[in-house]
Amino acid sequence: MNVGSVCAVVPALNPNRELLFVVSGLLDNGAGAVIVVNDGSDAALLPLFTELKGLSSKVTVLEHAVNMGKGQALKTAFNHILVSGMGCEVVVTVDADGQHLPVDAMRLAAAVDPGQKALHIGCREFGKEVPFRSRFGNLMTRHVVRLLMGLRTSDTQSGLRAFPLVMLKRFLRIRSAGYDYELDMLLGCHEDGVPLRELPITTIYEPGNPSSHFNPVLDSFRIYFVFLRYTGVSLASFLLDYFVFAMVMLAVGGTAWVTHLVVRLFTSGVNFYWNRRLVFKSRAEVRNESFRYVLSMFYVLFASTCLLYFFSEVLALNSFAAKPVAELITFLISFALLRNWVFRRKIAQGSDGEISDTGENA
Repeated sequence: MNVGSVCAVVPALNPNRELLFVVSGLLDNGAGAVIVVNDGSDAALLPLFTELKGLSSKVTVLEHAVNMGKGQALKTAFNHILVSGMGCEVVVTVDADGQHLPVDAMRLAAAVDPGQKALHIGCREFGKEVPFRSRFGNLMTRHVVRLLMGLRTSDTQSGLRAFPLVMLKRFLRIRSAGYDYELDMLLGCHEDGVPLRELPITTIYEPGNPSSHFNPVLDSFRIYFVFLRYTGVSLASFLLDYFVFAMVMLAVGGTAWVTHLVVRLFTSGVNFYWNRRLVFKSRAEVRNESFRYVLSMFYVLFASTCLLYFFSEVLALNSFAAKPVAELITFLISFALLRNWVFRRKIAQGSDGEISDTGENA
């Protein structure tokens, strides 16, 4: 691939002069265009962005009047690339703080096939020299993503990514606008069957990482809100199940695990409908999915019933306390089965490289 057909996107919020070296390095290594998005930086930094414009006619600076978030800055640049007809075939996103070497960025872009949908990620090594908040945040997110979504990647928060132009419209439709946007990019590709490919890159951090705008508390909550969208239906199903369970126990009494078994059979149909329509938005054949759902339901039901029996009969816990504990343990098992087997979408790839949803399950 001709590196001159690469558009580099650099979102920037209150950057230091390292941004000049990032942009110059991208141009020196063959980038055909560099788009810098000033995401509402302080007015005192306007001379820096003016200086950027003077580096080359290949540099474009876009402005946000106020800070709108890293995700929105990326989408602003993506939209500009599409509507301006810049002629690039590959887009690479690069952080403004110098954590990504321009040579690594262009090496990642060169690995992209413009006719093949795939998201290439520049993955850092998280050794002891990496600031604790970055190391801890990536480690936690990486394991949660793998556990809940079945997505395996070694660097969920890397801002160095490259992909063909044809993927921009899909990325523009992502609703998030902050740091959670980059995670939504990964999850969207995973759901669409778009391959994720990793390339090791040089890891560069300033002492204490002072130029990073990632808030380890606030932005972690924003990132994990992605998962809350998936747990909402499960919570509603649990509340319905628990309500019916409590009513039956209070009305007729009986053994907790037997009542649990009968009630779960009653509420499973509602849970299937909610998950199909609201969570996974499946368009596959109901018969196939319902069959897989029944099999997975019996597996989860067996596991939760055994746990409830153990807690209530063996450990002699109160029935109303034992049920939530059993449900909590089986929640992740149930989610993994639904996400990766029952409602898993089969993606077909045509000869032109376009990815399409066949409406069938794998």
